[in-house]
Amino acid sequence: MNARERWIRCMHFQPVDHIPDEEFGYWEENSKVWQAQGLPEGIDLRDDDVANEYFGFSPRCSVPVGLGLDPAFESEVLEETDTYQIVLDGEGVKKK
Repeated sequence: MNARERWIRCMHFQPVDHIPDEEFGYWEENSKVWQAQGLPEGIDLRDDDVANEYFGFSPRCSVPVGLGLDPAFESEVLEETDTYQIVLDGEGVKKK
C-alpha cells in the first residue's frame, strides 16, 4: 500500500497497514543531539522531505489553497518614518 492509498483508505475509515504519520519542522537542537546518537551527517533535518524519507514517515502533501480573507483587504501604509512603517495588511491587521 502506498502513501496515497493509505491516506484515502484512512479518510474512508477503511483498514490500513498503518496510519499515516506526517511530521514536519524538526528542531535544529535535535539535529546535533541525534547526530551525536548516530544520525548520519548527510541527513539535513531542515529539509522535511529528506528527514521524512530517512525516518520512514509518510510524505507530506498539501493543496495550495488560499486560507486568508477573500476578498483580502487592500494593503496600505498608514504611517512611515525613517525607522519603521505601520501597515494595514491584507487580513486587516495593523503591523509595525
